[in-house]
Formats: sequence, C-alpha cells, structure tokens
Amino acid sequence: GRPWGDYWGMKKGRVLVARCIERGLWGAEVVPELMAFLGRGGGSLLEGEERVWRGIIGHLVWRMGSDLVLRCMSVVLRMGGQEFKRTVLSGVGIRVEVMHAILARGNEVCEPAVWTGVEREFQAMLK
Repeated sequence: GRPWGDYWGMKKGRVLVARCIERGLWGAEVVPELMAFLGRGGGSLLEGEERVWRGIIGHLVWRMGSDLVLRCMSVVLRMGGQEFKRTVLSGVGIRVEVMHAILARGNEVCEPAVWTGVEREFQAMLK
C-alpha cells in the first residue's frame, strides 16, 4: 500500500494526494484507505485536507462499486460513534459531505438487504 500516514502528515503530502486524485492518477480504490484519515484533523480541517475530500467527492465516489462503498463504511464504523461525532460531525462541512456522498452511493449500488444492515449499524453508532 501507499504510505498514507507520511502523505497525510504534511501539507505538501495532502496537496500531492489531492493532485493525484484530480488528475486521475489514482482510482476509486484509494477511497477506503483514505477514509481512515476522515477524522485525523480533530474538530478542524488540516491545511490542504478539504481539497483531498473535494477531489474524492468530485472524481471518485461516483465510480465506486458496492465493494468499495462497503469497505469505506467498515472503516467509518471502526472509528466508533464518539470519535465520529467529535471529528466528522463537529461542524466540518466537507467531512459531512464525504459521508453523505458515500451513503448516497451505497444506496445506489449496494444490494438493498446488505445496505439496510449497514445503515442500521451506522445509525446505531451515532446514538
């Protein structure tokens, strides 16, 4: 895999990730790996972070099949409710937009019975 922690740890690294996404150098398969960083900035965005998430929303989410959507949700569910609320739902709009895009894509491409279970698990995490 790619050394995401090295990339994410520096502004230049986040800009590089965003450029690679925007230029089509990386496909949708990187999204589940990057979801691990959804809450890394705490309650505020790191410099360059918004560009990465905008690139994912604009260039990659619509290409994701059910397997990638389910992998993204698995990463989010492992984050846990408290951490998710503190970092993603803390008023940082772009992180909420990423989640909305992935949830919408899951509704489009996942088997209804499977997706219903994932949605229930996600809702339970948020309580």
